[in-house]
Amino acid sequence: MFALSTRYVVYRLGSDRPNNDELAYCELAGSIASGEGLTRAGVAETHIHPLFPMLQAVPVAVGADVGSAGRWVGLVSSAAAAPASVWLVWGVLGCLRRQARGADRLVGWVAGLLVCVHPRLLVTAERIQPVGLAAVLLILFVACWVRKSWWNMALVASLGFLARPELAILLPAGLLVILLDDRRAWRRMAGPALLALALSAPWLLHLKAATGEWALTGKVRWTYAMARLEGEESVLSAKDVAAAEETMGRIGAHVLEDPMAATAGYFGRLVEAVGHIARALYLPLFALAGLGLWLLRRSSAGGPILVALSPVMLLPLGAVQARHALVWTPFLLAVAVAGLSFEIQRRSAARIGSS
Repeated sequence: MFALSTRYVVYRLGSDRPNNDELAYCELAGSIASGEGLTRAGVAETHIHPLFPMLQAVPVAVGADVGSAGRWVGLVSSAAAAPASVWLVWGVLGCLRRQARGADRLVGWVAGLLVCVHPRLLVTAERIQPVGLAAVLLILFVACWVRKSWWNMALVASLGFLARPELAILLPAGLLVILLDDRRAWRRMAGPALLALALSAPWLLHLKAATGEWALTGKVRWTYAMARLEGEESVLSAKDVAAAEETMGRIGAHVLEDPMAATAGYFGRLVEAVGHIARALYLPLFALAGLGLWLLRRSSAGGPILVALSPVMLLPLGAVQARHALVWTPFLLAVAVAGLSFEIQRRSAARIGSS
């Protein structure tokens, strides 16, 4: 409640006017609520993933204003990152010692408090965008993994994919790490993997029908289409983007035209994406998060944490924007707190044992 209250106060002090991206989410949510499905301006939507506008469409369907509904979905999902971070820290520290101690409980609340009051998270909470929702699902993915709750992990991973395209890598990367650690794990992971595939199937079939190709997202095609259109993004309609996609050809052919330039461009955009994450978290906290990751790297939580960072590698394939970095801000705050707490308690135990 504290997290939601602080975000609501900041929301009331800010502007209520939606920007162009937010208008796209509102338009899509309105189409869903009216029964038109995943369409905008009569064109099948392929680059906005459906989970956030579907949640936004629920109150709209019963008469709520589409803009207010989007604001509240953003506020609630952003606020939910605080208790999710608490649960994550408890899970990480608990799995390292097989049971959580009293000190771990306090450390978890510290992580939750940091998420509650982090300035960047406060001022962006009310935006009509899936960043807060994706942040919560990212945290829950790791929290379920460290507790070995495989079915819930698969459920959260599929919902993450439906919220943000780069989170599509979570479950495949997670399954790979689990199978490398235990080759017999495929028996217990087959069911959860099929569940994730079943939940993702409607979106994948929608993309196939809209683009004629099997794809995980239409966002990459949309990004390249935007780059080839003249004018500002704010004046482009869904029909403009669809027309550009029809004439641009396959992205693979575009990359093959100059693979060296494409590779250099990818790594340049990757550095830009990491820079956005560092600035969103603030550099001192980013350094502490890196230290926390280093301290936990060889623990049983190291694999899940690294997998949760793997979607960053996909950010350069789309539009690299500062707001996308906020997906990892609550998670990295929790990692920083958990890693430092584990190291402090480990050293304290070592001193007591040697005395």
